[in-house]
Amino acid sequence: MLDRFKEFELKIKIENLPLNIKYEYLKSLNELLKTYEYSFFAFEEGFNSLRKSFNHDVYVFNKSISITFNYLKEKGNFLNVEQDSFIYNFLLKNIGVLIFMKEDYRAYDIVSELLLEKKFNVFKISDDYILKLEEIFLHLKKYGDLPVQTDREFKLKCGTYMGSFLAHNKKRIYMLKDGNEYAYAISEYFEKKYLSFEDRLKEVYEYLVYNGSLPYIGDNRVRFSNGEVISCFISHNRKKISLTDNDMAKEITIYLNSRRLNFNDKLEELYVYIINNNEVKSGLFSDGSYMKSFIYDNKEKLIIESKFNDRAKYVLNWFNNLKVSFNDRLDEIILFFNENDYLPNKSDKNICFLDGVYMGYYINNHLDMFKHCGISYIEDYLIKKEASKLSFDDKINEIYEYVVEYKCLPDKSVRFSNDEIMIYFISHNIKKFYLMDDERIRFILEYIKARKGLSFEEKILELYDICLNDDLTNISKFSDGVNIKSWLSDNKQKLEGFKDNEIVLFIWKKCYRLTYEEKLAEAYEYISLNGYIPAQSNKEVLFSDGSFIGMWLSNNKRKIYYDDIMRNKLLKINENYFSKLKFNDKKLVKKI
Repeated sequence: MLDRFKEFELKIKIENLPLNIKYEYLKSLNELLKTYEYSFFAFEEGFNSLRKSFNHDVYVFNKSISITFNYLKEKGNFLNVEQDSFIYNFLLKNIGVLIFMKEDYRAYDIVSELLLEKKFNVFKISDDYILKLEEIFLHLKKYGDLPVQTDREFKLKCGTYMGSFLAHNKKRIYMLKDGNEYAYAISEYFEKKYLSFEDRLKEVYEYLVYNGSLPYIGDNRVRFSNGEVISCFISHNRKKISLTDNDMAKEITIYLNSRRLNFNDKLEELYVYIINNNEVKSGLFSDGSYMKSFIYDNKEKLIIESKFNDRAKYVLNWFNNLKVSFNDRLDEIILFFNENDYLPNKSDKNICFLDGVYMGYYINNHLDMFKHCGISYIEDYLIKKEASKLSFDDKINEIYEYVVEYKCLPDKSVRFSNDEIMIYFISHNIKKFYLMDDERIRFILEYIKARKGLSFEEKILELYDICLNDDLTNISKFSDGVNIKSWLSDNKQKLEGFKDNEIVLFIWKKCYRLTYEEKLAEAYEYISLNGYIPAQSNKEVLFSDGSFIGMWLSNNKRKIYYDDIMRNKLLKINENYFSKLKFNDKKLVKKI
């Protein structure tokens, strides 16, 4: 009987089934073994019942594969499979298992077709990728923990930091959860360690209350209860925290705003950092701001300061002599790709080269050079990425399929297969839809016309999301078809009454032009904090309504001159700031 037990245990382990099902059977089998010592008959009865149930599950799983495979043979693809159908749900739940069933021709053909269609987020799993997961699994088994993204102590054998690999591969590992034991164990670990934004915010607030301070960026010692670094969370969520409407977030924001460094403090830290590291790509000031951004934003002031400040002169000379060749950039791209398994998009402003140039923008402008750079996996990635772009017609097809399937328009959580948000595309192209003679679009328009308009509060939240993630020049209508600019004009007085709400205040500053007095106050605050006057051509320094501070100062010099506080602030930084103005009043000329 025990021989049959061992044979059955082995069969469970090697059978192609989702791991969560297999583990449940193995667990039940081990529990059943405890009855063997005191009741052979109870053991035999339970054993036969368990084996019968297992054989049934194996039969059902294989039958499901056959049904899915026969559908593929008949239709040729899965493009029209309905999302509430048996086949769609089977694929969604079991894609990880199918990927690893390489010896089964049915599973191989199904996965190959899905790879072409990109219907699900599937990808080819190489032996090298599995070896990386095995390394991570062994680390977890040894230490009972896994490194976070900023951890620089543990590396994979290929040289990639284990924490970075995990941070950028969580979704893929979850996808493989039911097909690979290493992915299963890693996924289980992360699910137990998960903390929501609210959980993290609470821990940050408690740390601030007990310690009276928060860790600076780069301080990896202070961590959340799940092991993640608190300072990284603060850095990545600074804006979200400041716009969160609760007392904890407000206290955190007040503290963070109170510890900003002035120009001279930053110059000192930057000078020491360059001396020690000869780079600023990853450099952060002690207040958490980026060194590379400081150099770009303060280039003009550094030029002025360099005439009498040796540290400013050194920083400026170092930056001006920083020349990066194509091969140097290619080396940085290879390092980034090996660590993250992807390359940034053109619009990604968070990832830069050593000299501060946006990586995604540079790759897009030199696409042909990188597609023939001699690095096969970089070339393949860029070619596949370019081929995966969706045309206007492709997007219409995906929207049409969604509306047919769910009998409603998509909300902001629904995305195209290339990860763009559907509803933004609809809002942006609503006028074009009405002019097109297309049966699919007419069907979509029926739902747009029939949909109930958004409430005032819903429009506020949608507008906040647009202002936070996009631009009003790109999206002209709400998701219910109402023109945004017309609505803003009609509701200006009503919104003004809610300006004590941080979300409404944020929208107000983004959507309405500031008054002269408001701009004067913002300009004064910026100049006081940064210690320099932005040039007229500087398009990086903006008011909260998106207009240029430098341009406004230049165009309003004459009017600004009559404001004593602002005039004295400007003259303190540049004594010749008003020298080119001509006044008819001789008394005023003497003051300059």
